[in-house]
Amino acid sequence: MQIYQSASKVVFVLLTITACTGFIIGKLPVDQFMILAIAASSFYFSNKGDASQPFAGK
Repeated sequence: MQIYQSASKVVFVLLTITACTGFIIGKLPVDQFMILAIAASSFYFSNKGDASQPFAGK
């Protein structure tokens, strides 16, 4: 899996790690965590991109 070749994968992983870290250390309340988790997964699964372009497709 080449995660650095797709912008949507990089954004998904960074947003997920940030949201989980904020929730674990207590800086992010549960309701805000749920919003970020849903937004990250919605972005990743809806953004198909163009696989023929570097850094644009999944």
